[in-house]
Amino acid sequence: MNKEELENSIQKIAECDFIRYEKDGEKVVLFLVGDEDHEHHENEEEEEGCCCAGLNGHLFRIEFSDVKDFSAKGEEADSYVYDKTKLTSSSVFLTLKGHSFFGNNSTLTLSFSYSSYQVIDLGEIESPEI
Repeated sequence: MNKEELENSIQKIAECDFIRYEKDGEKVVLFLVGDEDHEHHENEEEEEGCCCAGLNGHLFRIEFSDVKDFSAKGEEADSYVYDKTKLTSSSVFLTLKGHSFFGNNSTLTLSFSYSSYQVIDLGEIESPEI
């Protein structure tokens, strides 16, 4: 996954790992990790013993502007798996099953409409902590 793919199709959000969201006034920000083919190694066996193992993605920040009808229900979690997604050129609806390391698992539902979005590539992930 690269920045251009995300910029060209909001549908690509469903192919990324959801990390967290932030809301600030009329702006919503999603932090996502887009997996990509790892170019450092020829095969997976070689990668397993490497310091780069498991770090095969880019961290993206997607800023949605002029957000209306924002709704967030449920609890935040440590990691997520998509349950339902509905992504259009003017709206986002996500239901995520959350896994918490030190608590109950939960479900988080986000929905909002927007007028535009901007994708910011925050670079290749260089450590397991985001």
